[in-house]
Amino acid sequence: MKKTFSAIGLLCCIMAMLLGVSGCMGESKAERIADEMLDYMSAKYGEDFVAISLHTKGVEMGYDELVCYEANSSPLTDKVYVRRYATDDGIEFHDSYWGILIRSQLEKEINDVCLSYFTTSVTYASMSVHTFNDELKEDSSLEDGLAMGESIHATVFIYVESKENNNVDEYARAVLEIIKRKFPHNVIRLFYVTDGTCEKINRNNYNSFLNDYYNPDGKTCLAIY
Repeated sequence: MKKTFSAIGLLCCIMAMLLGVSGCMGESKAERIADEMLDYMSAKYGEDFVAISLHTKGVEMGYDELVCYEANSSPLTDKVYVRRYATDDGIEFHDSYWGILIRSQLEKEINDVCLSYFTTSVTYASMSVHTFNDELKEDSSLEDGLAMGESIHATVFIYVESKENNNVDEYARAVLEIIKRKFPHNVIRLFYVTDGTCEKINRNNYNSFLNDYYNPDGKTCLAIY
């Protein structure tokens, strides 16, 4: 009985050691892949990036995907997706960072359209998980990307103060038509809000703003999708 117990104990120890070594090897490989992807981003953009998570290639996904953010930005609002593909010609990388770089240009262009109809408006864009042409780098503008045939995928939140304007519906539809003509792949959400509301909206709360401030009388906002 004593021998049997010792044999079982030894077997358990060996299994634990094997599992431990296997786990370390797997972690080491994942770390190497993540470091390789971070090095690619630093070399391409001249900035340091911080890893958030890594999803390795598997049955459901034919590439490794690293979620990260530029070291001086926010991991909450500025997530970047980097994809690593193993091809017949070697390793290829593609990333979504250019979308973060041109986000403020996109927001300004759309908000300028709104301000041609409404007195006050704010616009924020949530960029979709979409990788771009590798030629688009830190000095490439929104227009550069469009000229290369890139499509911009984002959910755009627009808040306008209607004041005493009786043509808000007509103006809102005119704004949406102009925006969709240039950015057909964007999802546009336009909300009418009461005077003084826009100044309370920022990049950290624009997505959840209506949950926090919606007035149940139904007069605070109206959404057009």
